[in-house]
Amino acid sequence: MTGQPPRTLLVGFHNDLNQCAVDVALDKLQAAGTPVPFVALCSKSNFLDDRADVFLPDVHGFRDLDWQASRAWPVPSAALWRSLQPAEAVAMKIMDRTWRVSRAGRGHETRKKAWLQWASYAHGFLSHHRIERVLHCNVPHFAFQYALFHVARAMGIETRFLMQLQVRDTFIVAKSVEQPHEATAARLASPEPLPPLAARMEDELARRVARTRPFYMNSQGVPWHARLHTWQKRFFRSRLRSLPAALAYQAARRRSGRMPEQNRPYVYLPLHLQPEATTLPLGGVYQDQSIVIETLVRALPEGWLLVIKENPKQRFDKRRPHFYQSLSAHDSVRLVSRDEDSFSLSLGAEAVATVTGTAGWEALCHGRPALLFGPGFYESAAGATRIRSVENAREALSSIQRGDAQQPTHETCGAFLAGLQDVSYEGVCDSLYLRDSLAGRERSVHACGEAIVAALIDGPIPGGECDA
Repeated sequence: MTGQPPRTLLVGFHNDLNQCAVDVALDKLQAAGTPVPFVALCSKSNFLDDRADVFLPDVHGFRDLDWQASRAWPVPSAALWRSLQPAEAVAMKIMDRTWRVSRAGRGHETRKKAWLQWASYAHGFLSHHRIERVLHCNVPHFAFQYALFHVARAMGIETRFLMQLQVRDTFIVAKSVEQPHEATAARLASPEPLPPLAARMEDELARRVARTRPFYMNSQGVPWHARLHTWQKRFFRSRLRSLPAALAYQAARRRSGRMPEQNRPYVYLPLHLQPEATTLPLGGVYQDQSIVIETLVRALPEGWLLVIKENPKQRFDKRRPHFYQSLSAHDSVRLVSRDEDSFSLSLGAEAVATVTGTAGWEALCHGRPALLFGPGFYESAAGATRIRSVENAREALSSIQRGDAQQPTHETCGAFLAGLQDVSYEGVCDSLYLRDSLAGRERSVHACGEAIVAALIDGPIPGGECDA
């Protein structure tokens, strides 16, 4: 490599695994004699010490980054503000993670003010420090990080983020929230032969066929103090706020019926847990699952049903009563119990619909078509269809009804995993997934380090094996 590497801003990297990976990356560059890049760090603590040229602390959730903090820097131009308008509404919705609508002083004007201040600060910070690349440790799904991500893009600064996939010990480096899996699609479209399946991909296919329950659906391996914190938060903070939505859910269950009538074809829609990055921001306009439901109801063939199951881990204080009330308006909707077996519902369905959820991948592995409303990691697999309109959904369902839709098989799912294998890293970039990892922490740290090196020195993003 010649010349200086790009000046990079690292965003997040809060947990020990990520921080060790950054240290590994910088050590690798130093050992190789590569010029160490300018590194700015935005995190909860300056774990890099003097290796960070600039440190931006996460002070009270970035609430201190107001107009005063950015006064020394120019305000974004009108053209830049216009280009940021689509991201503005999403960022204000993301603020639900910390600012509930029901709380005083957290309404539209407060959120608008925060967005303007944060976007202006991000613009000034990136300009002042001449940042040429931004690397997030995860999908940017908190408000300030999301603002920073889109301001950088609007300024022409390349943005990347590490992204853990729902395939054991597999993560990627993505460049776009809207289309994070472009590399996988390109690899599958390439005329180059696919590699033999690695052990982790063989294991993934076997686990899905065996109907293995996802690790995140239970608390096994979660430290006791984390479980206690979750329990007290749910009990003391959300008990009363949950009541209106819980009552609306029970009423919708009574009115919509229990299970689909025997021999009536149906589409199965398991709802996403919210708020989560899988819908916001990855779902785009479909982060509101009401739009997903309305689209499917209008697209169903004559006589078909839409079977909906609430996520077993969904807290009712995170839903609004009208979400459930609207389900009762459709004769073709059946809201089943949260205790129903999702695998059985999927196997009995003509198709499984989701925004980006793993349920669609499980359906493909069991020979069922999947309808995706967002960029699921498996959207390039045979049998998966991306839905963008009622007409699009109607045509997909009509094709399934006629029997001429592309059918997923064990072989096509294996081929997809072979393509994914070529553009992904083996390991974990999100420490929560160490609970389900065979690669382990040490290998994951080095895999993340390789990914960070590729971002820091502007090299190609490699995949496959790395030295542990």
